[in-house]
Parts: sequence; structure tokens; C-alpha cells
Amino acid sequence: MYLNGYDLRHFVTMSVSVAVIELIVRGYHYLSSLESPEQVYSSMHNSIATKGIAQIQSKIKLHKMLFLAHAMGASGNVLKVFTYSGYPLAINLLNG
Repeated sequence: MYLNGYDLRHFVTMSVSVAVIELIVRGYHYLSSLESPEQVYSSMHNSIATKGIAQIQSKIKLHKMLFLAHAMGASGNVLKVFTYSGYPLAINLLNG
């Protein structure tokens, strides 16, 4: 594997797209889930079950967004294989 040029530099460059997807989606999710002071005051009167359900729904939304973002990133592999006339070794295994 190392004779073909796969070393730490190759690993880092191939994982940049995955890291960028994770940073952008998780950052967006964090910023969109910040609560205003009015929501914090009204959430003090909610039950523990309601807060738990809201947390679970937030995690489900994050996982859906990550899945779609990684699916779009992996679709780049399909396009790359198509442009290389079906050459299957053109697939980037870390991107998807």
C-alpha cells in the first residue's frame, strides 16, 4: 500500500472533505439550535420528558442532515467513476 503512494499525507488529504462536511453541518446544527431567552424561560416550565423528546428530535435531525451531506459527498465518487469510463479503482473510499 505504501509503495503506491498511500501514506499519512494521502490519508489527510482524502479525509479533508469528510472533516469539512462534519464541521459545516454540526456548526449549522449547533447555531440553529441555540435558544432565545424567551425559549429558555418557557422551557423551565416543561417536564423532563418533553426536554428528552426535544433532545432526541434534535439528534435525529442532526443525523438526517449528516446522512444527506455525506450522500451528496459520496455522489462525487459516482460522478468520478462515470467520468473515468467506469474505472472502479477511481473511487475515493474515505469520502462516503
